[in-house]
Amino acid sequence: MWTLIVHGKTEHAYGWLQPEWEVDALTVAENARTRYGRSSEEIESNQPPAIKIDPVQSATVSRPLTLTVRITDDGLPPLKPRRPPRAGLASLSAPPTPTNLPTYRSPLPPQNGLSVLWMVYRGPADVVFDPPDYQPAQGDKGDEKKSAKAVTTAKFSRAGTYVLRAVAADGLAMTPADVTVTVIGSKSDK
Repeated sequence: MWTLIVHGKTEHAYGWLQPEWEVDALTVAENARTRYGRSSEEIESNQPPAIKIDPVQSATVSRPLTLTVRITDDGLPPLKPRRPPRAGLASLSAPPTPTNLPTYRSPLPPQNGLSVLWMVYRGPADVVFDPPDYQPAQGDKGDEKKSAKAVTTAKFSRAGTYVLRAVAADGLAMTPADVTVTVIGSKSDK
């Protein structure tokens, strides 16, 4: 039960949980479209990756800021061998979207290996990230699955305080981490 008291008046909101409403690792994998034919046991034994963002200095409008994350993982799910495309199958495609309709494509994490996606969580303007989608994280040879790092650049168009979010993915589970960046105007803006 939640209780809210406003202007001397008390209101109550009642809630309860039912087993079918439980959000577990399998539900997350299905909703995030990261299941990719993996077994329930494989999904449940996987631990989400840990992510650490290297310290960030203040940034300047129109100058790229380098963002570095370090990701560690339990090595699950195991890397799947890439299958070559099957010959002779016609590709299915949808008709093109009309040019007057904006479209949005939610980026999907790669099925294999560790990767990171950057986004603006809060801020006065959009930020241009390079690369813009999930970026594979690079590790030492033979250790790509246990620990890796990814370097991205961010370019700001307006001064202000931004909260940037990095999302680490291991092919099944995802972990967010935030960093606050103060962006100052360039000398040419004055």
